[in-house]
Amino acid sequence: HLGVDVFWLDFDVFILRDPTQLVLDMAQSRQVDLLVSGSFADDCICSGLVFFRATKVVSDWLLALLSWMYEHVYTHDQQAFSAFLAGRPDEDNATTPERISAQKHFRLYLKPEVPRWALLDPVVEFPSARVLNTTGWTGNL
Repeated sequence: HLGVDVFWLDFDVFILRDPTQLVLDMAQSRQVDLLVSGSFADDCICSGLVFFRATKVVSDWLLALLSWMYEHVYTHDQQAFSAFLAGRPDEDNATTPERISAQKHFRLYLKPEVPRWALLDPVVEFPSARVLNTTGWTGNL
């Protein structure tokens, strides 16, 4: 609500160089309000790196997500994040959203407008090697 864009990084993220200009340029060129890191060689998101543009749509969506997570503490944050993005595919249609509830009320009443979003490059610029044995950084220093 303060009009400040935010770039969220998990504590286990290692940065080799300042990503600010790259992220801002990517959000501008892709015309999106949300950028989310992807899982290398997989079709899911990784909420360890997220850029939130300060818009009403992002603010309302994030408030709905955080409110739901507050009431459902047993659900992993990344699963909830992915499920709340399910109302709009990423700009490249490269991910499959998680499903966290089959309840009719979840589908009927918890449908905030989902911001336009895209993936941060999971191969070279923002790789993740946490889960799959096929993962790893493919760039050059």
